This record gives sequence, structure tokens and C-alpha cells, in this order.
Amino acid sequence: MLVPASWPDYDRLLKEIQPGLEAPSARAARSETSAILINRSDKPVVALCMTWLYEETDGRKYSGSWTQRSTSGQAILPGSVRCIRDPDGKSTVRTRTLQSVTLTLDGAFFGDGEFVGPNRAGLWERVTERAHTRLAVALAARNARDRGMSSADVLKRVTELTGAAPSSPPRPPRPPRLWTDTPSRKEVQHRELQMRAWEIELRRQTLSDEQTVEWLVSETDTVLPNLRKR
Repeated sequence: MLVPASWPDYDRLLKEIQPGLEAPSARAARSETSAILINRSDKPVVALCMTWLYEETDGRKYSGSWTQRSTSGQAILPGSVRCIRDPDGKSTVRTRTLQSVTLTLDGAFFGDGEFVGPNRAGLWERVTERAHTRLAVALAARNARDRGMSSADVLKRVTELTGAAPSSPPRPPRPPRLWTDTPSRKEVQHRELQMRAWEIELRRQTLSDEQTVEWLVSETDTVLPNLRKR
């Protein structure tokens, strides 16, 4: 459930989340482009995407999005609340030119793998492709090792799958413009393969090839939840 800043319960909920918040910080947190998310399900939310659609007084329209994938301790537990802020909401000048703001819960993954939401920003593709890519790379490493290949050759085989490692982490998929040009699955897959290649190269800087291979192979033991759409 989303509680916009215009609702009477917003201030009370915001105080519960940030009890020490004082003006002017409270006014900033109470931006018309912010909202409070309440998890009223009986499952934790482990990945989340919010989208904003803005319309200015001169008729111009544009969009923005915010994504969070939880790490340990960051899941939104059943019954808990989270303040959601527009990624560009600090611009008070721009806010004054807005005629309307539409905030949407575009997608959410629960801890058991269930997905809900219209998915205009492509969260479903990003999360599922990341899971499948990591497993495919781990299986390739395990199969090569089990065939008796040396650690160096196992990593060469993995590189054939991922491509060469980039010098820096690949950028996230381009944000869609008004949700009419969301990244294709092929684009998302390429990005995830490049991210995996970069992560492996990072490991190789501190671990031996043998240790890197064992780390990769250990990920074949990861049990993925049943990723599915409601």
C-alpha cells in the first residue's frame, strides 16, 4: 500500500520511521513526490521498483524510477513501512512547475519469488536474468572442472560465456522514457553477463584461480525461489 504525502496518515507514519525528523528536514521528506510504502502482505519484499510520471504546467511529461534490491537485513518485512522519495525530488524549482505527479509501485518481488506489478521499468527481467546468468556461469564452471580442466582453463571457458571483463562495473540498464522504450531482455542479459565477468575479475585480484573456481562452483548449490508472476 502506498500512502501519498497528501493523506492525513503520512505525517504520523513518517514520524514512526524517522522520529527525530525536524523542520526543514520534515518539509523535504514531505515532498509531494514522496510516499510511504506499507507492506501489508505476509511476506518480505526483497526487490522493489517505483516509478514517477511527471507533467509540468506547460504540458511536458517525463518519468523517473527508483529500484532497490535488498541485501541482508534490508528486506521490507511484513507490517513494516518505508519512506519512498523521488530520485529528483530535491529540486524545489522543478516541483513548483509540476501540474501532476503519478507515483506507481511498478514491481515488487517477495521472498518466495512471487512478483507483482505492471513491470513497465523492467524489474522482472533484471532480477530473473541476473539469477539465471549467475546460475549458468556457475554450472559452466562446475562442468568444466568436473571434466578435469585446469582452473585457468575453467576460467577461460567462463570468459567465453560472459565475454571479457570490463574495466569498471557496467551501468544499469538505461531508464525508460515514459515507459515506451524499456530495455530488451537481450540488453539486460548482456549487462548481467558483463557484471558477472567484472565480479569474477575482481575476485581474481585477491584469490588464486583455484579459489575463484571453487567460489563459482559453490554457487551451483544456491537454491533459487520459484520466480513467478502473480
